[in-house]
Amino acid sequence: MLTHLAFTNFKSWPKLDLQCGRITGLFGTNSSGKTSVLQFLLLLKQTKEATDRALSLELNHPYVELGTIKDAIHRHDEALGIDYKISFELTKPVALPNPSTAADAEPLVEGTDLTLEASPKNSSRGAGRGSGAGGGSPDGCGRAG
Repeated sequence: MLTHLAFTNFKSWPKLDLQCGRITGLFGTNSSGKTSVLQFLLLLKQTKEATDRALSLELNHPYVELGTIKDAIHRHDEALGIDYKISFELTKPVALPNPSTAADAEPLVEGTDLTLEASPKNSSRGAGRGSGAGGGSPDGCGRAG
């Protein structure tokens, strides 16, 4: 279950910090950013499924079409970065093995709470297909506890 979503500088949001429960509703006036929250989750999903591992964020296809990084970033300011943190509570424990040890060694981390953080850095490579600016590879980490 998704328990927490936080990001900075995405579309109309300079900062979002959202605690989630079993049922989470998004309410607000027209053009207040409700759809942007859902688009961000879809952006993460399509980035995870992308085949080009050099991309920090897959801005276009198949779930959302965000255009260029300039279109997706808050106030179209390419000097800003899109940082994010997403946390899950898992129904059964996950164990991540340490790739530098033997297969039967203690896992690197294990638990039922998983948090992923990333701060993609700007580079000439691009944040998404056809973006022309921003992005690069994420400087992120994963934790289970």
